[in-house]
Amino acid sequence: MRWVFWFLVLFNIAFFVWREIDAPPPSRPLSVLPPSAGNLVLLSELPEAEPEGFEFDGLESMRLESDVIENADVAAPVREECWVLGAFDDHNELPSVAADGLIRRHKSAAQQELEYWVILGPYPDSSKADEVGSEIRAKGWDSFVINKGELLNAVSVGVFRERVRAERQLQQFVARGYQPVIAPVPRLLESYWLSLRGDPSKPLFDKELARLKALGNGLVQAEKKNCNFVASLREFD
Repeated sequence: MRWVFWFLVLFNIAFFVWREIDAPPPSRPLSVLPPSAGNLVLLSELPEAEPEGFEFDGLESMRLESDVIENADVAAPVREECWVLGAFDDHNELPSVAADGLIRRHKSAAQQELEYWVILGPYPDSSKADEVGSEIRAKGWDSFVINKGELLNAVSVGVFRERVRAERQLQQFVARGYQPVIAPVPRLLESYWLSLRGDPSKPLFDKELARLKALGNGLVQAEKKNCNFVASLREFD
């Protein structure tokens, strides 16, 4: 009877091992997606998400733009320096300059000034004016005949910028037996300049400044001026 017992024990062990080896793998439970999940998408097809901590709102974006502007290289304003040579009373006295240089020729705005002319006449014709003029010069006094304008055929015996000096001259000719008068005559005054304007840190500026000073020929001195003065002048060519 004992061998029957051991036979049944061995048979049961063998049957258990055979069931375990031959049994199919356990099935995994299926997960049911809700209807709102939509179609299935592969992981490779999903868009790349921004790393956590790099999400910016509008305010943060504006702050970044402001930092970029503040840290950007800002060009420093050019420091200009201005020099002038003049003034010249006649444009024919104005020296010539190179067209490719920094030196420019200018004319100031015309200003009106009164001059006071002490005159004899005007006379009816030029022959009478010439006669009186010759008579005055023969006595050693300066005079000239006016041959154009409103004082045509008058004889000038003096031109003054101050009325008080013109009146003294008038009294002298009255004492000599003449009947002079004072005629205020407006005069347009124009002056001419050379100017240099540029960045003094550039080598060309030093070269042009030396040239400007040389153009004065020792008679007219170059002066450093406010650049607003140069801007007020009109370019003259």
